[in-house]
Amino acid sequence: MVSLLQDVCFNRTGKRLKIEFRKPSLAEFFDDALTFRISDESELFGIFPESWAYLHTQLKFRSAPWITPEMSASQIENIVNGLVEKSIRNYEIRERWKNDDPDED
Repeated sequence: MVSLLQDVCFNRTGKRLKIEFRKPSLAEFFDDALTFRISDESELFGIFPESWAYLHTQLKFRSAPWITPEMSASQIENIVNGLVEKSIRNYEIRERWKNDDPDED
């Protein structure tokens, strides 16, 4: 099935399907409750699987310094989700300013 899809895409566009994202290393930032500075679209899309992995690691091992013994799984999830959202939003704002359109919704 994949080769059929590859052939169809190549015949229509002249390009092969390939993975277009890079998984950034989030632990260095998220462990310190800092947002990750996304540098390009490949990291933008790679932050999703990597943040999911980070979340599950923290739920299992609770190794980030900001996790207290009494924190619930829901609280940990909310913090990781907030870091991801803010990382994406910061990237979006930088891109808008770079494209000289800060008011775009």
